Amino acid sequence: EAIGDLLQRIPDIGHIFDVHSRIGNGTFSTVLLATLKRESHLPDSKRRKFAIKHHIPTSHPDRIMKELQCMTDMGGTDNVVGIHCCLRCDASAAFVMPYMPHDRFHDFYTKMDVPEIRMYMRNLLLALRHVHKFNIIHRDVKPSNFLYNRRQGQFLLVDFGLAQHVNNNIGSAGSMAVTAAGQSQPQVQKCNAGIITAKRPRDRESMATSQQQQTASSTDAQLGGAVKRMRLIEDTTSTSSSCWNKMPLKPVNEIAQGSSRLAAVELPADNPKQSDTLSIQSQVQSQAEQQSGATVSPIAAATGATASPAASNKYNTNRTAGGAVGGGGAGAGGVGGNGKCYCFANPSVCFNCLMKKEVHASRAGTPGYRPPEVLLKYADQTTAVDVWAAGVIFLSILSSVYPFFKAPNDFVALAEIVTIFGDRTIRKTALALERMVTISQRSKPLNLRKLCLRFRHRQIFSDAQMIRKYETPDGRCDVCKNCDQYFFNCLCEDSEYVTEPLEPYECFSSSAYDLLARLLEINPHQRISAEEALQHPFF
Repeated sequence: EAIGDLLQRIPDIGHIFDVHSRIGNGTFSTVLLATLKRESHLPDSKRRKFAIKHHIPTSHPDRIMKELQCMTDMGGTDNVVGIHCCLRCDASAAFVMPYMPHDRFHDFYTKMDVPEIRMYMRNLLLALRHVHKFNIIHRDVKPSNFLYNRRQGQFLLVDFGLAQHVNNNIGSAGSMAVTAAGQSQPQVQKCNAGIITAKRPRDRESMATSQQQQTASSTDAQLGGAVKRMRLIEDTTSTSSSCWNKMPLKPVNEIAQGSSRLAAVELPADNPKQSDTLSIQSQVQSQAEQQSGATVSPIAAATGATASPAASNKYNTNRTAGGAVGGGGAGAGGVGGNGKCYCFANPSVCFNCLMKKEVHASRAGTPGYRPPEVLLKYADQTTAVDVWAAGVIFLSILSSVYPFFKAPNDFVALAEIVTIFGDRTIRKTALALERMVTISQRSKPLNLRKLCLRFRHRQIFSDAQMIRKYETPDGRCDVCKNCDQYFFNCLCEDSEYVTEPLEPYECFSSSAYDLLARLLEINPHQRISAEEALQHPFF
């Protein structure tokens, strides 16, 4: 079915390739194995093999273009997949890439010895170092996207479908410029140093108009969007209250708050800081946030920290957190001099939270490999996102547990991280990222060495004979309240119990656990880079 769909949508592929089978399937694409028709007379062992990635027709062109650009700029070296060509027919596109036969991670991750683990991790970090040199975040680093051929010792980092530039908050330019009248005009063909080149005088006129508007929009962008918000204020103040129902996103609690509350937000347009606060949000809290034990919100104003606009949230899930509209520190007043959140126990989002600027933080990636900063919806994400994912892969190898993290949503994923690293570390990191986490219970950190060895030798440590060895005469065996393990198996960093010695079961050097801890550093600003990791004593 996948082969027939590809050949029907892009007929040229059938003229060039013999497509044999499907070798991969994802959310946005299907990967198929193919060989050249002109090499059909050769023995199978000598025919070149290709991986054809067929994007689903509904994939956004910008997404496909971004992935193509990544492979064109970076691919073909340092274990990063390259590309031979791209074929397109109408809405369908396919990438033709080199094919590398590889082993399944599930088949070898428990069988690697220390030298092979060292080689695997070094090659993964080499690929990430190369990608990060281009200021690109891969965003989907996981075993199935890092191919490994054990027999030939070859590695390949694939699938740049979620890749993005660091701090790339500006969307790619469209192919049409929109005028004030709402009519589309041809894009400027060439514009250098203010010179417009067009073949016809009529086109030159429309292009000049388009350029003026593009210049105005870039000026707006440089002013941080304040100009656009000022215009919004002018429009809203000059129209009657009946025009509010024409807003794209109408505040859900507008009726409850009343028109008098809305009038209170008509701040002077000559103050950019005040006008910056008029980005009204209408999203309500999700059911997951209402029921989960861990919630994320902007940092409270009472802490005295100054919150940047990028770090503000849509709404505040902590009823005591100060929601100062301007994002100011302690004592900063919100609307009416009170920036407190009143969402708690109310059927709608409070007005102060609606006034907060929306956070656009990328959450792309595979569950289980997303770092704390992504789960905390921190906007300024960096290449440290990929380093955390490499650390999770390393943790799976050292502990012989795959997948290690497997949570149905972001809140459970955050709770899993808290279980291992403790709540204090998460709280400190959230504070540094100008976020705040509400956690239902305290948790002490676990020791990564104990964790890895206990899991790696779980059959020994969970054996009935081991339990009988530590049982009291009446058949009882104490359990650690923090890690929920028998006391002789306690995994806590600062354990008060006498535990089973680990030395007889040790397989790795202390440098392996040190590298693991640095890759899984909770604070992204302190996490080791791929370049630094390659200089680690483990290698």
